[in-house]
Amino acid sequence: MFSKEHEIHLYRIVQESVNNIIRHSEATRASIEVRRDQRTITIAIEDNGKGIARPTDGDSPRRGLGLVGISERARLLGAKHRLCPRPAKGQR
Repeated sequence: MFSKEHEIHLYRIVQESVNNIIRHSEATRASIEVRRDQRTITIAIEDNGKGIARPTDGDSPRRGLGLVGISERARLLGAKHRLCPRPAKGQR
């Protein structure tokens, strides 16, 4: 069981991820997979959109407030947020 606060953080992470897909990816398809075992929950979100540019060495990451919020909520949960850019194939 999760606390109400943890449930809200998980919900908001998924909500912001979907909002980013709708606003920025130009995707025609997206998927959300939630897996839970006794100790962990994994949320994998993927789309077939235009992708997101990976920052080059020396560049500060270009992250909008949505991605910053997702990272912060993950941190508050004691979790890890991974953005896996794949050019022309969206994010996971």
